Amino acid sequence: VEPFAGSLGCLLAEPARDGRTETVNDIDGYLVNVWRAMRADPEAVAHYADWPVSEMDLTARHLWLVNEGKPDASRLQADPDYHDPKAAGWWIWGACCWIGSNWCDGQG
Repeated sequence: VEPFAGSLGCLLAEPARDGRTETVNDIDGYLVNVWRAMRADPEAVAHYADWPVSEMDLTARHLWLVNEGKPDASRLQADPDYHDPKAAGWWIWGACCWIGSNWCDGQG
């Protein structure tokens, strides 16, 4: 069990093992949205994640994600098909560009 999963860095660094069950949790919904969107519409997620590194775009997307694009946790819990490919792609792109902590936590 990996609580506060963030990017799933610890889990993804582990070698695969037969018979192993992994459980992840992320209260803010970004991670769940990413996994759902990648499964449901990987081309759309890739479209939004494919962008050159730019501080201006990073700031704009970060602000959009924390203010308008934050996945609705209650909707994620109520509807297992709910996902937003744009938010997922921008979250992935930003996580790759961001330096330090506070990516999409509303603090940075």
